Amino acid sequence: ASIEEQRDLRAKVTSNEDLVREQMVGWELRDSETKELVPFSAEALEELLSISPTPMAAAVAFWEGCNGARAKN
Repeated sequence: ASIEEQRDLRAKVTSNEDLVREQMVGWELRDSETKELVPFSAEALEELLSISPTPMAAAVAFWEGCNGARAKN
């Protein structure tokens, strides 16, 4: 994300959960017990966000990725 996109996103989202909802559009996730693929859906995302500390960890990973991408360019 560009610096402007990051500023807009910071102004738009009010929580880690909002950031994840805004940015996560899919995943490659497998159930740890059955090894079956877990399809991405709004409901599955909400279930994931209900697990602490997932929202914070995902938000940190997103912002670190933005900063790392900017530092490399």
